[in-house]
Amino acid sequence: MQYAWKLPYGLTLTPGVKYVSFERNLNSPLNQKSGTAADFSHTWTKVLPSLTLHEQINHDWSAYAQYAQGFLAPNLNVFYVPNASVSGQPSPEQTDNYQLGTTYKTDRLTISADLYYINFRNAVTSTTVGGNTVFSNAGGAVYKGFETEATFYAGYGFSLYGNLTFNSAKQKDTGDWMPNAPRQTAALGVIYERGPLHGSLISKFVGHQFGDTGDQQPIGGFMVTNLAAAYTIKSPTTWMRNTRVGLEVDNLFNRTSIDGLAGYTAQDNTPLYWTIPGRAVFATVSTDF
Repeated sequence: MQYAWKLPYGLTLTPGVKYVSFERNLNSPLNQKSGTAADFSHTWTKVLPSLTLHEQINHDWSAYAQYAQGFLAPNLNVFYVPNASVSGQPSPEQTDNYQLGTTYKTDRLTISADLYYINFRNAVTSTTVGGNTVFSNAGGAVYKGFETEATFYAGYGFSLYGNLTFNSAKQKDTGDWMPNAPRQTAALGVIYERGPLHGSLISKFVGHQFGDTGDQQPIGGFMVTNLAAAYTIKSPTTWMRNTRVGLEVDNLFNRTSIDGLAGYTAQDNTPLYWTIPGRAVFATVSTDF
C-alpha cells in the first residue's frame, strides 16, 4: 500500500508499507542431502515501510531520494540437515536501503546516476567442501557505491549504451570483503532499432572480487561480449502477426575466464573454480496469433 502526495515545487512524497508473510513447509520421507525424514514448517513475517521523495526539476531533469526495508526468508536448501526442526530457525536476511539519484532525459540522450547504501543484517554466505554446502550467518554487512547509465541516440537507428558502477561490500565486524561482490562493473555497446530490424552488440565487464569470506580466493575481472539480432515480420499470413526471427550469440569471443569459486575438495581443501560458459548460439522464432 502506498500513497503519492503531491507537494509544491514539483515535489511528490510517496510513503508506503508492505506486510510479508512467508511460510516454509518441508514434509518428505527422504530429505535432500541428509537422507532422513523431514517434517518441518516455519513462518517468517515482517512489516516493510518505504518512503520516496521525487522532484521534477524541469521538463527533462528529475531527482529522487528513497528509503525502503528489505526482507528475504532463508533458502530451502539451508534446511537440508538431519533434523531441521531442532537445528534452529535461520534468521531472515534484512536490509535498510537508501538511494539518492537523478535522471536527465531528452529526445536523444538519457542519463542517470545514483548513490546507494544498504545496511545488511543476517547476511548469509555459503562454502562448499567435497560437494557439501555449509551456510553461515556473516552478520552485518554494508553495501554502498555509485552507479550510472546512459543511452545516446546517434541517428539512423543506432544508439550508444554504457553503464558503470563502483561498489563496496564489507562485513561490519571484520572489514573483510563480502564474497561474490565485484568492485566494479561496466557495459558498453551499440543498439540498433529501425523498422523491422533490431540488434545489439554489448560487452560487459565484471571487476575483481573474492570467492570466499576472509578476503580469500581472489578472482580477477573478466569481460563477455554478446551479440543479438532480430527481424520482425508484421503479418506473414492471415492468422500470424508480428513473427519475430532472432539470432543470439552469447560470449561471442569464447572467453573462458574464471568467474566464481565452486568450492573445495574434501581431501586437501584444494579450491575449485567455475569458468564462464563458452560460446553459445541460439535461434528463435516467435509469433502472435
